[in-house]
Amino acid sequence: MIERWRPVVRAIGRLTLLLAAALPWQSLFWIDTVPVATKAGFGVLVVLAAWRPRAALMVLAALVGIAAPLTQWTGIPAAHMAEAMALTFLSGWFARRLVLGERVAEPGDALAAPTALFAAVVVGSLVVMTAAIQPVVGQWWPFITSITGVLTTGYLRGETFETHNWYQAGLLLEGVALCAATRRLARQEPDYQLALIRMLAAGAVAGAGFSFVRLAQVLLRADHVVAVLVKVLTAVRLSEHMADFNAAGSHFVLVLPLTVALGWMAFKTGGSTRAAAGWTASAILLLLALWLTGSRAAQFSILLTSAIAAILALGRRRAVVVVATVGVVLAAIAFIIAARPRPESSVVATLQYRWLFTQMSWEMWKTAPAFGIGIAEYFGRSAALMPAPLRTLYVAENAHNNFLQIGVELGLAGLAAFLWLLGSAASGVVKRFKSGDRDPMLVGLALGVSSTILTFLTGHPLLVGSYAFCFWIALGLMVSVADGMSGKKTADEAAHASIASRRTWLVGAAIGVVLLSVPVRAHLARSQVDVSAVRYGFAAGGIDPATGDGFELAGPVATVFAERHAKRLSLTVGQMSAEHPVVLEVRIDGALANRVVLRDGAWQDVRMLLPVSRTDHAFRRIDLVVSSGGAAAEGNTAAEGTRCRIRWLQLE
Repeated sequence: MIERWRPVVRAIGRLTLLLAAALPWQSLFWIDTVPVATKAGFGVLVVLAAWRPRAALMVLAALVGIAAPLTQWTGIPAAHMAEAMALTFLSGWFARRLVLGERVAEPGDALAAPTALFAAVVVGSLVVMTAAIQPVVGQWWPFITSITGVLTTGYLRGETFETHNWYQAGLLLEGVALCAATRRLARQEPDYQLALIRMLAAGAVAGAGFSFVRLAQVLLRADHVVAVLVKVLTAVRLSEHMADFNAAGSHFVLVLPLTVALGWMAFKTGGSTRAAAGWTASAILLLLALWLTGSRAAQFSILLTSAIAAILALGRRRAVVVVATVGVVLAAIAFIIAARPRPESSVVATLQYRWLFTQMSWEMWKTAPAFGIGIAEYFGRSAALMPAPLRTLYVAENAHNNFLQIGVELGLAGLAAFLWLLGSAASGVVKRFKSGDRDPMLVGLALGVSSTILTFLTGHPLLVGSYAFCFWIALGLMVSVADGMSGKKTADEAAHASIASRRTWLVGAAIGVVLLSVPVRAHLARSQVDVSAVRYGFAAGGIDPATGDGFELAGPVATVFAERHAKRLSLTVGQMSAEHPVVLEVRIDGALANRVVLRDGAWQDVRMLLPVSRTDHAFRRIDLVVSSGGAAAEGNTAAEGTRCRIRWLQLE
């Protein structure tokens, strides 16, 4: 009976995966600012992914890391360019799986079980948070209509409060799907594995190139070139392909060992001397670009993993001498890295801030230890729990630790599944190393992946799409290389087949528990939700030089919530630049309540009575919608990124 229905269940699963990727992907065709040529290009890429998925994955590996700089030609919002690329590939890939009736993961894939469990936890959390948000933002049918509209026509335009959970969940789900696709396509294909590594390396080198082009532009405009160069190298952070400096550093340490491995392979195999020199030069370029990012965590991580690898490679006899020598060298280099001044903090202050983030994460985690506070909820809830020293730097912020971010938002269930996934990927590599295999590809991937995972302890690069997708491709590639170094299953692996079967049933039971808990968790979340301190769309601003007052940045859509009995809204607001007037619309529960034109760089006081609520909701939603040139921001993609300054905001 079970065997009869199994093909049907699998077909439904493949169709669900296709719809989950294709619906948000096709929303790019509804964006007016995206030129026809771009839409045609993405159409060709999705066909390529269905017809020749290996070629499409190589294109994705080369371009996704530098997605942001490409937005000036594509018209897709920079924040979603990388996701548009990933969804394009996944749509074609899942369509191929559906038509051919093939599984997404191969039988015996060690990462299939933890991937399925992790995906189930993410989906469950997303459903719970969507159910909790619905009564806050409106009636259930208009809410469903809004969500449907976002998925079909507006997903790649940008997030709103209703859908802010969807994007972070999407990055995780799309990432593990890319990892699975990479494992499937690259397994037992050494030539393709090498080609895919080259594409990943080429993308990172291009990203480094963008930084050096920017540096050259600065130097060409400088009156004192040497002085400016010294300042850039010692006190300025620079990254052009990713706005997040730490994510850029994590990207470079992920790929740096790969370029070294490619150069070593070209040299050892007697290949082209020019190729060996080219990859060596690329490694030096990445190293310099890593320094420009100012990401000390990334710099320390690559030093640490390289030192450990060198010690392990030299054996026990030389361990004492090597450890002493490496320790001295590392101490000297670490001193140079730590001594580099940073405008925002010293090393000691940075560690203190990370400890404060850890304490804040602990307070959040205690409220929902099993399944977490909800996907993408860390940022919004941090505004109310931010310790005083952090308030001088942030209005609201993420955890600065990817493990804490996942643990707080997805609870022990999500963190355990994530660690299991990483551990399963590492176990195959360890087995190959123990067997005596020292393939340069595997060594480079292991060093790169382990180095970049270390940066998760002090940053949250998995929240940056262009980095996250590179990481998941590299992780899947590492597992494929480790599995493919031996064409036959060992006797030990065959003996564990029954254990793997039992594990599948246990994981299935765990997924069942997660999914069955969703209705209960959703009911509790709806009854306990308190959004009075939640703030979305705000960022730390600075000090007004004219008045000496501090201000925040808000827009293009900033959202706050007032308790139902609140009667007045007061705020002091100003434009970003005196040369560029902006329009601020105040919307109460979705209805336009006030419209102010900000010009001449002057601060304006806005005082207004809140209209009487026509619902029995405990909270009222207030949106500050900022647009440029007098056009309403709603539906105006040209206004994306427009912000205003908020000096004071009070609800009473």
